[in-house]
Amino acid sequence: MDDPAAHPFSPGARTFAVAYEAEDRSWRNPWFRGRGSLQIDLIGSEITLQGRRRGWWRRDRDLVLRTVDILNVRCRGRVVQFWAFTGGSGKKSQLCLFSLETEDEAQLVAQLLPAAVDADYDDEESFGEAFHRLPAAGRPWTSPTVVITAINIAVFLVLATFFGTGWISSNLTPYMRLGASNAAATTDGEWWRLLTSQFLHYGLLHLVLNLWALLNIGLVLERLLGRLPFLIVYLGSGLGGGWASLAWNGDRVWSAGASGAVFGLYGALLGAMLRARGAVPRRVFSPVVSSTLWFVGYNVAFGLANRGIDNAAHVGGLLSGVILGWLVMRPLDLDVRRRQAARVLALGLAAVGLMVVAGVMAAPRFDYHVREEMAWAEVRSTFFTAQRTKLEERETRRVKTARTPASMMDYALWLKGGLAPFYAEWASRLASLSYEPGFRTEKKRAAAEAYVRELQAAALEMSAAILENTVERFKAAEQAERAAMEKFARVAP
Repeated sequence: MDDPAAHPFSPGARTFAVAYEAEDRSWRNPWFRGRGSLQIDLIGSEITLQGRRRGWWRRDRDLVLRTVDILNVRCRGRVVQFWAFTGGSGKKSQLCLFSLETEDEAQLVAQLLPAAVDADYDDEESFGEAFHRLPAAGRPWTSPTVVITAINIAVFLVLATFFGTGWISSNLTPYMRLGASNAAATTDGEWWRLLTSQFLHYGLLHLVLNLWALLNIGLVLERLLGRLPFLIVYLGSGLGGGWASLAWNGDRVWSAGASGAVFGLYGALLGAMLRARGAVPRRVFSPVVSSTLWFVGYNVAFGLANRGIDNAAHVGGLLSGVILGWLVMRPLDLDVRRRQAARVLALGLAAVGLMVVAGVMAAPRFDYHVREEMAWAEVRSTFFTAQRTKLEERETRRVKTARTPASMMDYALWLKGGLAPFYAEWASRLASLSYEPGFRTEKKRAAAEAYVRELQAAALEMSAAILENTVERFKAAEQAERAAMEKFARVAP
């Protein structure tokens, strides 16, 4: 600390060396970085902060504040903080804080600064102190946010490494098999997909964005609500988003990701603030509500402008979170929270239970089983690949026959002994498949079997027409083949 009489700026000034950032980065001064100095002019009623301003240019610069524009001074250890008005607008700009070299210096600076306190500040301080008294996770693995984050990362790594989903997610099939949610699959007795889908992500970017949003709010909200209520809100909001996606998207979308649950956390924060509105200071309540609404509004607008984003899950998760957050929010007083703990857990679980019952009853149903459809898609793909090869061979033989009339007999014998048996074999394979009667997949199988038998009959008929040298019969067989293909394309696409 300098001798005030020796300071060149003012004979009544006191100058202190200050640091504008915590060593652990837990706080920082909004205007300056690194180290600098604080000059308090005891005569001119102003203070001057000197140091390197924040920004890419990093210029050394002074910030002069009038003492009449400073209020809410607090000293915590070596850190002094206050709020300051700037620009003469009468609007509080932001918090200013710095640390001194010793606690004694910090106490002295706090005494030299104005003692003015605005009407809301004491309430804010009391709320902040009560919030920080709330129990937080003692170790990382007792934090639901950390555990959920770790599970999401582990699931992503396992799927990308061993199940072929890839880092950019170009292959949807593993997600369909392992837990993504789709109305037809989920309502077909696989309700667990509503839970597992919350831990699957379509690529690294999808994962990073969701976990970034989760970490931004999770650690704060789990302390505000309590760890078990937080888990109820997170999983319940994910379920709410899943139900909304089923109702809105039907079987058109395979939904996956933590975004419904994360939206639910922001909704829960809003619901908790509304529930505790009378006990939350205005300057705490307003920014929280404003930032939540901005987050929700931006992401919903972004989802509307970009195909492939499941906005239904976002909105469903948000609304579920608002309700659950309102239900499980408790006063910050520790004794009251302990007394209400059992009731709050019961309310949260009851709300989630009602959501599950209502969702099961209202969810749409479909006339097919997804696993049968997936199995049928593989059979169909195998058949058409093999048929394409056979038809290419037929075309080659047809061209050869057109050039060499003597090869007509070989072509007829191939139709009878090569193409017709191919269709006969596939007809038998299709007949041996077993799907649930009356459902869509069984109807497709039956149509495919009939189609293949018609193609077999057409091949035999063309062979016979060639052997008998009957042009009209050959043309009729070709027409029957085309009709069978057109019919199959209509009834079993």
